[in-house]
Amino acid sequence: MKRPLEANLVAIFRLFVGLEMVALSLVPLFEYVLIGEFQFVHDPFFSLLYQSALLFVYLSIPLFQYRLQQMYLPLAIMAAVFIPSLINLNTVLESLSRGEAVDMLHVWALLPLLMIPLVPMAWQYTFRSVVTLFGGLAFLETVLVIFNAGGIRFEILDFIYATFIRMVSLLLVGFMISQLVRVQRQQRDQLRTANLRLTRQALVMEEMATVQERNRIARELHDTLAHTLSGLAVQLEAVKTLISPTEPNEVYLIVNEALSNTREGLNETRRVLKALRATPLVELGLAQALTQMAEGLGKQQNAVMEIYISNRLPLLSKPMEQTIYRIAQEALKNAVQHANARIIALDLDFQPPMLTLRIHDDGAGFDPARIDNSRRFGMEGMRERAELVGGSLSIESSHNQGTTILFKVELSE
Repeated sequence: MKRPLEANLVAIFRLFVGLEMVALSLVPLFEYVLIGEFQFVHDPFFSLLYQSALLFVYLSIPLFQYRLQQMYLPLAIMAAVFIPSLINLNTVLESLSRGEAVDMLHVWALLPLLMIPLVPMAWQYTFRSVVTLFGGLAFLETVLVIFNAGGIRFEILDFIYATFIRMVSLLLVGFMISQLVRVQRQQRDQLRTANLRLTRQALVMEEMATVQERNRIARELHDTLAHTLSGLAVQLEAVKTLISPTEPNEVYLIVNEALSNTREGLNETRRVLKALRATPLVELGLAQALTQMAEGLGKQQNAVMEIYISNRLPLLSKPMEQTIYRIAQEALKNAVQHANARIIALDLDFQPPMLTLRIHDDGAGFDPARIDNSRRFGMEGMRERAELVGGSLSIESSHNQGTTILFKVELSE
């Protein structure tokens, strides 16, 4: 799985390479101070100074990362691992070809150099990748040395032992880094999840507070303005009846106009009250709104409602909740009003990534190909709602076999 680069990983890798470059630069300086000449220049490991310098430049230019993308870090790690290993292996093979003992100083000096690419390797990738790279490298070096020496000889036992110890040390450090990074990622994911939950709870609480305030305002308007206008309309109606309509005069016209304005104001107030009062979906949430609606229809039509709503429903958008609620409302009304169903089952479930709403009744059923006009618009409306949110709606029914309506939609992360 492609994983984006961990934060500050390249910067830390560049810092380690820079420190390696500085350390390698100090070796000839110390030689000159101590013995008066640069013997390190003739050492094969002097080429590591150039390698670390080039690698430092590579890690310092953002253009390489922009162009290479996913290959940017692996190329840097491969260079930091294989170039020192090849130099070390070449030195060992040359010593064996001349019949000389292997210089173990060079073999052990490779360990701290390989620690530098080990850190970003174990940090960014899995421990299996660390085992593959460093275990495979140690195995390849050992096989080549044994093959070049003509078998396992006494002269190469120290090299084999040092290579094995180096591999074990690298794998142990790599395992510790991988475990620490794994725990860090888990904690980061848990923190992200906790923050998301807190955000959701804050949104829910804010929405509930808004709903409660709107309902409070609606109650105040109903108890004051609506009652006042209603009482005023009654009084004006009484005054109107006391005035003879046979000979309309100015008073009669004024009272009639005032009565008309009062009734218009009362109707407008009722419209505002209706708009202010939250719908069951907003006030109760999807699960409780569906349950309340289904139970209410069941009581009105004397039908048994079997309701199952999963408690693992994800946080849904408002259009998605509205779609589910309206599809269920239309399907349940059709079941009790047209199909005369006695038992109706509503099932809302979520099996990632699929959300499923299934409504089944034991009613009279119908032929989906031959639907009367009174029901056609309802069916088409449900399909349109499903398609608007990227879902699908299927209807299965036959005479005297009941009806099943299935709404399915795939939810993205």
